[in-house]
Amino acid sequence: MSNEERQSTVFLSYAHADKARAQRISSALENAGYTVWWDQLIEGGSQFARSIDEALDKADAVVVLWSKNSIDSDWVRDEASHARDRKRLVPVSIDRSTPPSVSVNIR
Repeated sequence: MSNEERQSTVFLSYAHADKARAQRISSALENAGYTVWWDQLIEGGSQFARSIDEALDKADAVVVLWSKNSIDSDWVRDEASHARDRKRLVPVSIDRSTPPSVSVNIR
C-alpha cells in the first residue's frame, strides 16, 4: 500500500467511565475509513504505558474525548498534551464540558 493509500491512524483518548461513547466514536471513525487505536487494543501482558506512547507517536491525529470524567484524568491530560505538542490534537467535548486549557493552545 502506498503512502497515498494508507489510512490515517487516529488515537482515541478518553476516560474509562466514557467507554461506551468511545466505542461508538471508534466505530464511526472506522466506518469513515480511519484506523483507530485505543486502549482496548492493548493485548494482555503488554506494557501499558509503552504501548500507549508508541501509539501516540505513530498517530496522525489524537481525538481526545473531553467530559466531566476525562477532565480529571491525568492519563487523558497527558495524552492531550503530547498531541498538542505534536500538533495532532483534535479535542471533542462529548457532554458539553469545557475542555481544559491543554486543548486551547492549538496553533
